[in-house]
Amino acid sequence: MDSLLKPLISFTLRLWLGVWLLVWLSTLMPAHAIGVSVVLSSEHPSYSTVAEAIKQQLAPSVSLHEWQADTLPAALPEDDLLVAIGTKALKTLLQRNLQQPMLASFLPRRSYEETQQSFNHNGNISAVYLDQSMALQLRLIKQLAPHTKTIGSVFGPSSQADSARLYSAAYEQDLELHTVALNPDDNPIAVLQPIIEQSDLFLAIPDQSAFNRASAKWSLFIALRARKALIGFSEKYVDAGALAAVYSTPEQIGRQTAEAVDNYLENGIFPAPAHPRYFTVKINDSTARLIGWPIPNAEQLTRQLQEWMQ
Repeated sequence: MDSLLKPLISFTLRLWLGVWLLVWLSTLMPAHAIGVSVVLSSEHPSYSTVAEAIKQQLAPSVSLHEWQADTLPAALPEDDLLVAIGTKALKTLLQRNLQQPMLASFLPRRSYEETQQSFNHNGNISAVYLDQSMALQLRLIKQLAPHTKTIGSVFGPSSQADSARLYSAAYEQDLELHTVALNPDDNPIAVLQPIIEQSDLFLAIPDQSAFNRASAKWSLFIALRARKALIGFSEKYVDAGALAAVYSTPEQIGRQTAEAVDNYLENGIFPAPAHPRYFTVKINDSTARLIGWPIPNAEQLTRQLQEWMQ
């Protein structure tokens, strides 16, 4: 009898061990590929760079679909998490009143807030902004020129809503602001010259109105002529003559976007809408020499800002 039971018991144990092993292995493998639909506002290289950075950061098990806002299919994969690159992509998705979780990326904070309010979307949505926080820009100024007391700035038609955030950040860092509104009918020289000359330093605020291009040109001209430092908000601004700027590249925005997607896939929630965590500081050495400032070290400034953010 024992001779019959032993093989049976051995077979049963092997069978249960095999079943248990299959169950355990199944927990390590997803039942189906997780999907993410990335929608680009246009074919502009900057949007494509953000999308490529997202792709490089995500795990191979994530199935990535890429679309253009203008050629979006009538139906997107229903289980996909949606990522909108730029303002146009966000508007295109919100117009469809989709219920899927959505992450906006590579768009100004102002654009995100206005777009979300316009469509009254209360679903699972978050954002990685393109622009830096007012607090970070002012901190850069404090590190460039610790003895700075007064900062001049001008708000255009579309940036006026940011004034409260700038005043709050200035108060936190013990800085005095001199600001004025610049409207399309104003003479830019008449508005800009007094505010630049009366301030220790001038901070340029991005404005989406077309008039912003003229104000940028004249503010640079007046500041350089008066040998005053002007802090820009982009790499191109520094190349044009601004002393410095803190900004995020498309690759850096894509990296943070991918991390937000990973957080959702792991925990079922997005991080709160946020300004970029990864950024670059650029200095115009020629401008620093022209206005008589010691030439600062961009890498050191970047490290100091990162430490301050932590």
